[in-house]
Amino acid sequence: MNKKNSLTTIISLIATVVAVMLLGGITVFADEVTYPIEGSFGSNITWTLDADGNLTVSGSGAMGSTNYPWLDYSSSIKTVTIEEGITSIEMSAFSSCGNLTKVTVPDSVKSIGYAAFAGDSNLSEINLPDSITSIGMYAFTSTALKNVTLPSNLQILTSNLFAGCNSLEYVYIPDSVTEIQQGVFSGSSIKSVRFPSGLTYIPKSMFATSAIETIELPSTITEIRENAFYNCHLKSITLPEGVVKLEDRAFGFDSYLETVVLPSTLEYIGNEAFCRTYKLEKITIPGSVKEIGKSAFELSGIKSLAFIEGGSNDSTQIGSKAFASCNRLKIINFSSTISSVEDDAFNGCSTVDGIVFDFAPDKITWDFSGISSSFKANKQAICNVPTEYLDNYMSAFANANVTFKGDREDVGIGEVLSGYSLSLEGDIGVNFYLRFNNVDSLSNDAKMLFTISSIDGQNTKTCEVYVKPQSDPARAVASQKNGYYVFKCLVNAKEMTSIITAQIVDGEEKGSAYTYTVQDYAKYMLSRPAQYEKEQELIKAMLNYGCACQNYFDYNLSNPANKILSPADQDYDFLPAGSINAGPEPTDLAIQGTNIKIAKASLVLNTTSVIKLFITGADENTVFKDANGVLTPIKSGEYYIIRIEGITAQNIKMKFSFRVYDGNKLLGTLGYSPLYYFKIVLDSDIDPNGPITYHLKVLVSMMYKYGDAALKYHPMSAN
Repeated sequence: MNKKNSLTTIISLIATVVAVMLLGGITVFADEVTYPIEGSFGSNITWTLDADGNLTVSGSGAMGSTNYPWLDYSSSIKTVTIEEGITSIEMSAFSSCGNLTKVTVPDSVKSIGYAAFAGDSNLSEINLPDSITSIGMYAFTSTALKNVTLPSNLQILTSNLFAGCNSLEYVYIPDSVTEIQQGVFSGSSIKSVRFPSGLTYIPKSMFATSAIETIELPSTITEIRENAFYNCHLKSITLPEGVVKLEDRAFGFDSYLETVVLPSTLEYIGNEAFCRTYKLEKITIPGSVKEIGKSAFELSGIKSLAFIEGGSNDSTQIGSKAFASCNRLKIINFSSTISSVEDDAFNGCSTVDGIVFDFAPDKITWDFSGISSSFKANKQAICNVPTEYLDNYMSAFANANVTFKGDREDVGIGEVLSGYSLSLEGDIGVNFYLRFNNVDSLSNDAKMLFTISSIDGQNTKTCEVYVKPQSDPARAVASQKNGYYVFKCLVNAKEMTSIITAQIVDGEEKGSAYTYTVQDYAKYMLSRPAQYEKEQELIKAMLNYGCACQNYFDYNLSNPANKILSPADQDYDFLPAGSINAGPEPTDLAIQGTNIKIAKASLVLNTTSVIKLFITGADENTVFKDANGVLTPIKSGEYYIIRIEGITAQNIKMKFSFRVYDGNKLLGTLGYSPLYYFKIVLDSDIDPNGPITYHLKVLVSMMYKYGDAALKYHPMSAN
């Protein structure tokens, strides 16, 4: 025997001895497997596993619930094909098949049981037919599924359905789903989710410890439940109007979270809701919030904190340690809604430079004497109050660890959103009221950037309003009122339900992002008829006009502007022919002695309406002037097109006139009123394939009614 063979024999003997020792002295020799492996399961199921690892399950009816014979070969199974006739996949039927990569499910299957595919760490592909109405808990836990479209008849997403799926990127949840249980995506690598319409809550621990980074929540959401986004990778979140409650740790311990926009409907922020969100630098608390729970923002990274006015709530309670140990916090702006503050709410906030109170000290319950560890030592933090209340604050809180100063002096660079209002000057939009802590620090190019997008995210557009006066008259500039900078965002009538995002931009620096819609504030005002008695009819008419515009322009029809009105106040009827008196046929639609005349006209229905007049008979020597100066026409074929802009709702009954010159020689005057256009539309027959449609008649009628309501609200606007 040569040395090589001798060494091989020794190794073989050692291996045998070790095997015998490990098996208690018994040597086991595996039987050779012969493929295909075939068998039956119960009285109605047969199965076959071939040499390539393809498992086929055939038969009829339910699969059964335990002791699946094919699991004896679980490590050999690579694909599963369930044939037509099987009606259910029961509990753990294919669990822990570590090499399984693909499953095919037929239309005959109605349900998938508890943990049916749990632990299949390489399962990356499965078809789920629409015949399936129920899927059990943990069914796909720890699989390698990447993108999943759930069956269109599924009703419930059960607990931990995709928990621990470390390849998961996208799941489509159909509208049929009416209930979502806890932890569906917990611990997964989920990137994006399509939510069902009508969903009213994000369930407990739904994305806890997951990799979710961005998400758009449905507009129907009212609650974010406990631990919903706990310790995940979410970077920004805009909560839609309608959200009322954030439960405990809803976004807590998310060390990636940078931006949060809270809605004006929010009432409750739970315990540790944003605790340890180290990257969150700014937060604005709407006036609607009634309670901020214990440690809600403890150890967060916020530098600027603002409470804003708004809503009917006048009692906001700030809980124990709500903002404790926020060791980057510099500025706090309190609103008059604050009613009580726990002694240690700001414990350890030793970097605070400035605090602002805009109200009398008897509005707030706060034992300042017990907060010696809050704010800077030796009263270095400046607390700015109205001059008229300065003595009251110094007397009431003599032991406070702050220095009181009057006149609300600047406390640093930054902006604070102080409220919203609906534009009711005959145009359509939202006014944003901001106060700047140090407006002089802003450059001349600082501006409010408005981004307007529909609910579905389409048709996004932007507009700008500058903070400081501009040399270019075309640039819109904020107005100033009672110490506030007022930025008006005008929208087209069809955009009343479009989301408006407002953000101050100064070079590379950006302020907080605020969101709202025209419909949101209209709803707020309608819900307070005693406070906004005069505005009720105007707002209803405006919303009906907005809905008519949406229908005419086929824009965002899933969220009509007037859906917040009662059925009795919703108006879809057009005025009858002959109902509008536009006066006698105008004699000045043509200039006598010339060929110059208004050949046709149209109405452009934007933020404020625009009349477009198509004039024939003019030439390059013809000059048009109104009270503001020379009008510049656009030449298009035989027409010279004149635009009369800025027609607000109150002015739709006016006649807008302009003079026509041949060089310096006055030829005469032309004029036009929107009423002429309204009358032509309403007195014409509907032609579905022509210019006069049902939706156009409704639109003209709603605009006319809106104009009437606007005139009643602003009677001095009539000319």
